[in-house]
Amino acid sequence: MDNEQKKFRSAGVTFLACGVAFMGVALATRQSAFMGIGPAFLALGVAFLTKSKKGGAP
Repeated sequence: MDNEQKKFRSAGVTFLACGVAFMGVALATRQSAFMGIGPAFLALGVAFLTKSKKGGAP
């Protein structure tokens, strides 16, 4: 695993963790702002993890 793949992987894990945290806050407080941003962070995390598996290829 080269350095670029590690960057994408760590960014993906970070985005996934933020997405899970935002979704947890959204479910606990029923605030609509967190309901919108949580899935967006989850999607970014999945995208970065997928890119790290492909080796940065488009």
